[in-house]
Amino acid sequence: MSKATAANTEPDKKTEQAAVINTKIRFLARKTHIGRSTFLKGAEIRVTKELADKLEADGKAAIIY
Repeated sequence: MSKATAANTEPDKKTEQAAVINTKIRFLARKTHIGRSTFLKGAEIRVTKELADKLEADGKAAIIY
């Protein structure tokens, strides 16, 4: 068996990914920058639960249930 075929016979690595839970939020701050995006007060978007919790803790957004 050559080196190339030996490398291809290794078992596939499985990566486990956490489930993404979308949460709807409403921005409370006048302007909020996330990455390259700017959101104005009153905008409603869906984000991951982790980001929603962080924005709520900072007082920039409120989670809509």
